[in-house]
Amino acid sequence: MRIVYAFLLLFFLLTEFSGSVFAQRKSTEHASKRRMRFMTSIPPDSIVRSVNFDLHFGLHTPVGTLAQRFGGFKSTGFGIFYKTHTNWLIGADGDYYFGKLVKEDSILKHIQTADGNIIASDGQYAEIKLYGRGYFVGAKLGKVYPFTHQNSNTGLAVCLRAGYFQHRIKILGDADVYQLSKSYKMGYDRLTSGFSISQSIQYFHMSRNSLINYTIGLDLLEGFTQGQRAINFDTGKSGLDKRLDLLIGLKASWMLPVFIRNKNSEYTF
Repeated sequence: MRIVYAFLLLFFLLTEFSGSVFAQRKSTEHASKRRMRFMTSIPPDSIVRSVNFDLHFGLHTPVGTLAQRFGGFKSTGFGIFYKTHTNWLIGADGDYYFGKLVKEDSILKHIQTADGNIIASDGQYAEIKLYGRGYFVGAKLGKVYPFTHQNSNTGLAVCLRAGYFQHRIKILGDADVYQLSKSYKMGYDRLTSGFSISQSIQYFHMSRNSLINYTIGLDLLEGFTQGQRAINFDTGKSGLDKRLDLLIGLKASWMLPVFIRNKNSEYTF
């Protein structure tokens, strides 16, 4: 009889213990699921802190003195910025500009034949093409102004950049031309550079499920530049002229945010 009582007692204890463990595990699983749902979405009215990597593309039209030298540019670039809990944007980025239309295309005229060709070292005609190239690199400061409280991380972003801007004429050929060897090209490429600032106004979208994050808007760049060649070979004049080079364009970017954990939040992943 004692053995039966002991068995029943043991069965009761095991039942209670296993039930407690199961309930605790189930509660943990529910909490984990709730936490995962919370971690993979941004709550309404919550402004998140994040480090953002972005890849951007653009179409640009030269204005002012730059329009006398080049046609339109395309651009691609990369940036990184920190988004604060008050929606300030602080970071750095750069753009690489490239275009096919060079309006200042008479730079090689004095080494051309009467029919407009250039003779290579082997005595054959060389095909020479001119392209526009440039880049910008600098620091960035901006702020996002939300449209609604349903997503406080999406809205109108106003940004200012300051940095270094450079552009030149790239000369490419399919043959060896002595007058356009590396040491002589510098006399024709119109290398120009200097301090520049850029302003942009963009639609800044950071989705609450953190999957679709992008910007699109207008960008204006002003370059306070100066020519970097002491002499231009085609004109025989100084290439150290001071310029105001302007670019206005449409830019879009795709962002990859890495959210930063707050002490009392679980939405970082």
